[in-house]
Amino acid sequence: KHGYKMRELLKLLKNSPGESALPQSFLDEAKDHIVGRAETVLRLGDSSGNTGGQSAASALGLGRGGSADDADDDDDDDLSDMSEEELQDLQNDLDELIEEERQRSGSWNATFSTDSKQNADKVVQVLRSIDEDCARLDKRVHAPVLMFDKDLKIDNSLHRALVHHIRNAQHFVYLETEHFIGSSHLWSEEKASGANNLVPGEIAAKICAKVAAEQPFHAYIVVPLFPLGLPGSREVQQRLRWQHLTVQMVYRRIAAAIEAAGLEESKTASDYFSFLFLGNREAAEAHKRGNDADADEAADSAEAATALATQVESGDREDYAAAARRVAASRRFQVYVHSNVLIVDDHVALLGSGSVQQRSLAGNRDTELGVSIFEASKLATATETPRGQVYGFRMSLWSEHLGPDLVEQEDFDATVLQHPGSEACANLVQRLARENWTVFARNEGGDEDNVGGHMMRYPYEVEPDGTVLALPDHDSFPDFEMCGVLGSRSINPAFSTL
Repeated sequence: KHGYKMRELLKLLKNSPGESALPQSFLDEAKDHIVGRAETVLRLGDSSGNTGGQSAASALGLGRGGSADDADDDDDDDLSDMSEEELQDLQNDLDELIEEERQRSGSWNATFSTDSKQNADKVVQVLRSIDEDCARLDKRVHAPVLMFDKDLKIDNSLHRALVHHIRNAQHFVYLETEHFIGSSHLWSEEKASGANNLVPGEIAAKICAKVAAEQPFHAYIVVPLFPLGLPGSREVQQRLRWQHLTVQMVYRRIAAAIEAAGLEESKTASDYFSFLFLGNREAAEAHKRGNDADADEAADSAEAATALATQVESGDREDYAAAARRVAASRRFQVYVHSNVLIVDDHVALLGSGSVQQRSLAGNRDTELGVSIFEASKLATATETPRGQVYGFRMSLWSEHLGPDLVEQEDFDATVLQHPGSEACANLVQRLARENWTVFARNEGGDEDNVGGHMMRYPYEVEPDGTVLALPDHDSFPDFEMCGVLGSRSINPAFSTL
């Protein structure tokens, strides 16, 4: 009976790739034990037919030498009536099945395990923000693998991974995130707001260390132009204020480090930190399809105004209807950043749902999932960044963000983008971002062409001491006069906003 059950189990395993998920070291250690035990249970006789003085039936506790209690009432499981030839045939079938399993596990191992030459250096780690109210966390696992919030066990590995990779960065950090709010203990005000994640503070600390060592380094942060929601709403304005306080904290700490190093004559905080957003501006339809498209544009503008006005309270409808008409007429839109990506030194990429805000990284609030990916054979050194798949991913991403026209410029040197931490690369990206912003923000002209690229400077002006102001003539975002760039403080901000 037990032999038949084991055979059915092996049949299930035969079509399962589950063994491929186990590392080779574990397989080598456990294979003999697992398969060997199956052979012991299933052994009805050796290949020569010699049963070693014990019949196959009695070895399974089902034969003439076994007790009545050991036998199953089901005739299908009773082997006592089988002849020696039939038992030998069954043994041969089982031996063949076991050998197939061994060969199959070997082929899976060659494809997926860490011993494979092709995939030997591919490492993927799953990261989470979750608590035991939403997941069954192993009671035997304790800090620092899991953390506690009072009596609630939480997994905030997503936050810890971001901090870890930033701390180990040597050349650059590239971060795309829906929100950039954190390290409130370092803000100039509202320190007790509760934005306690360490990511912005770690970026600032890393840059300050590089400034003190007089080593090149750059951090690129890409966010939406403004968060999801009605631009003039209390929630959006409060988020923009916290974002402003976070960015200003980073710039001020960098500026202080530059002054402490005596580099204020040659360096500014913007030489180490770029704050950007993604946007788009399309050529006017009149220039695409002829002047007869003006009527279509007017219709689209009216439709957009009507659609947006129906989503807001009656007192604000006219303001948002006017904003919708301006957006339709100017043909400029933000490209909303909802993916969250961290790339460090072109050797590790972290992708997931969690953005840089307390809700995503605390572990006991929003549930988030992410993965970190790197190639063990292509890690950055003190002088070089690798050229692996993470590098290819970043270059593909930047080619989309910076625009296809870049390669057509006569003075363009593609090798500059291979070194994001260099001053030359930072200057190139910032120059393109300023040019794209100019096309995006101007209210007259520019109807003939699309904007050159999507990566644009955020409408912040950075003072020498790191104080962050709105760009001149841009206290509010283009087309949205009710939405201040620096945000505003709510009397009683909602906890869910943070």
